[in-house]
Amino acid sequence: MKPAKKQPKDTPESVIRQILAGFNLADISEVVTDNGGDATALIQEAISNLEAMADEPADAVTGFAMCATRELYRRMLETGDYTGALRAVKQLLEISNGRKK
Repeated sequence: MKPAKKQPKDTPESVIRQILAGFNLADISEVVTDNGGDATALIQEAISNLEAMADEPADAVTGFAMCATRELYRRMLETGDYTGALRAVKQLLEISNGRKK
């Protein structure tokens, strides 16, 4: 399966979304090129953006993980996924216990 063609103008963010969706770089490159973009430049910029994200402060990443877990917990309760909600609580506890103060 390849990324959808005829997308709006490709951006580094759209390339990152395609990478996160599991598409390989060859397929992404083909679609970007077919859409009239510079695949090499966009893929390199997307990879640079991912590398920069890896340099985020640990507390910021932990805070994001805690907020995301809380949001998922809330959504699981709304949908009645109590097993998933318990997993979210367990994950939140693990994240909390992993913090160094």
